[in-house]
Amino acid sequence: MKISIEPRARRIAGNIMTRTRDALISGDYEAFGSCFLVPFTLFTDLGETEVTSHEQNEEIFRRVRWHYRALGVTRIERRLLASQFFKDDTILSVHEAKLFRDAALVQEPFRVMSTLVECGDVWKITDNRYAVEGSLRFNRALYGPKLPEKQDPAYIANSISGAVVGMSEPDKAPPVGESDPEVR
Repeated sequence: MKISIEPRARRIAGNIMTRTRDALISGDYEAFGSCFLVPFTLFTDLGETEVTSHEQNEEIFRRVRWHYRALGVTRIERRLLASQFFKDDTILSVHEAKLFRDAALVQEPFRVMSTLVECGDVWKITDNRYAVEGSLRFNRALYGPKLPEKQDPAYIANSISGAVVGMSEPDKAPPVGESDPEVR
């Protein structure tokens, strides 16, 4: 399989990748939110979410930060694996993310495929597809509290990564509106 990284697409995707990472670490939703064209679609191993407002996007941001804080994340490493123009105003990119507490990896690396579109003189994310295997907590942080306490394992088995996650004791995302703990 040939991996394609076009230089201009790499610069654009790398810029958004860095801005969203830095905003997640610092807790700056304004910087994070400015990288998305609302509405946009978010896909996880648990299903698809249509994010229709900045308030909804900020709630996802808070849940993800809550998850990172629970893991003690102090550093996020992202590596661009592919980035290519699909059309003149659309880029498809894939990156791998690693979460660390100091030097220790605290969650298995995961991949994210993003669709970026040109909006005037800026580029924004319109679609994110997360392949996070083995972390129900992170998938629930992304997907949201709309999940029932018990889920159909067949649905999860047919999800993006195809991983079946045990459902006997599901982890819970923080309640909507819970204060956002700081990520160091």
